[in-house]
Amino acid sequence: MKIIKKLLLLAMTGIMVFQMAACSNDSKKQYDVTMDEFNTVLEEYKIKYKEQAGEEWETKLKDDKQFNERLEELVLEQIILEKVLMDEANSANINVTEEEVNTEFEKVKKNYTAEDFDEFLLKNNFTEETYKNDVKNQLLITNFLRSKAEGIMQIEPTEKELKDLYDKYASWFKKVQASHILVLSEEEAKSIKTKLDNGGDFAALAKEFSTCPSAADGGDLGFFAANEMVAEFSNAAFAMSVGEISDPVKSSFGYHIIKLTDIRDTFEKTDKEDIKYQYRALKYDEMINDYTNNPDVNMPKELKEIRERGKNNI
Repeated sequence: MKIIKKLLLLAMTGIMVFQMAACSNDSKKQYDVTMDEFNTVLEEYKIKYKEQAGEEWETKLKDDKQFNERLEELVLEQIILEKVLMDEANSANINVTEEEVNTEFEKVKKNYTAEDFDEFLLKNNFTEETYKNDVKNQLLITNFLRSKAEGIMQIEPTEKELKDLYDKYASWFKKVQASHILVLSEEEAKSIKTKLDNGGDFAALAKEFSTCPSAADGGDLGFFAANEMVAEFSNAAFAMSVGEISDPVKSSFGYHIIKLTDIRDTFEKTDKEDIKYQYRALKYDEMINDYTNNPDVNMPKELKEIRERGKNNI
C-alpha cells in the first residue's frame, strides 16, 4: 500500500529527508544555517551519490541541472529539519547513552577494514570523535521520533474515521487475490493455457508445472496491493475480473498465467488493520508538520533562494 508521509528518500543513498511543513513552537526559536555548513553537507551527499551511481554520476547526474537543484533543496531541508528535531529531542529530555553510541559506531566500523574506515572518515570530513557525535545526534532524533510514533500507534480510530479515510483514498486500499502458474518459456506457458482452456484444473496444473513456491498451494498468492508485485503482473491482475484466467504474461521472472479469485474494493471487504495503519501514518505526518512548519531560519540570501525554490517544487 502506498503510505503518504511527509518524507522523501534520496534515491540511492537511503538517507531520510522530511519535507518541511509546520512548527507549533510558540517560542519560535531561530535556527542558523551557514554557507559553510550547507556546502559541507552537500559535498557529503555528492560523495555518496558518486560512490553508488558509479558511471552514471559522470555521464548523467554530475552535470544535470535539475538533479543538482533538487539535491540542494533536499540537503537544505534536512539541515533545517535536523536542527528543529534536535531541539525538540532535547526539550523532551531524550537521552542517548555512551554505550548506545559506541554500539552503533562499532556496527558501522565493522563494515570496513581499518584502512577503508579511515578513508570513509576522511572523505566525509569526520574524525572518530566528530563521527561519534554525529551518531549521537542521529540516535537522539531517532529515539525522539520513535517515542512519538509509539504513542500514535496506540490511537484507535472510530469506525466513522476509518470510513471517511477509506472514502477519501479508496485506491490506496484496493487489493486482489490471485493464483498463478509461473514457467520459464512462452511455449510452455501457451501449452498450459491450452490445457486450462480445455477444462484443466488450475491448482493441479500449478502444482505440476509452476516454478514458484506458491505451486504447493495451487498457485495461490493471497491478497496483494498493486505495488507488491512486479508491474507486468500487477497491471494484468488488476485489469481482470474474478474467475478470469489470463493469457501468458511476461515478466523478469518468466511467463505467468494468472487466475483472479477475489477483489477487495469496498470498505466492507477491506482489512480494517490496513486502514488503521494508514490512518496512523497520516497522524504521523501531522505530527511532523506540527514540529517543522516554517521555522525561523537565519541563512544567507543564496540559501533563502534555494529554500524558496524547493517550496515551489513540492
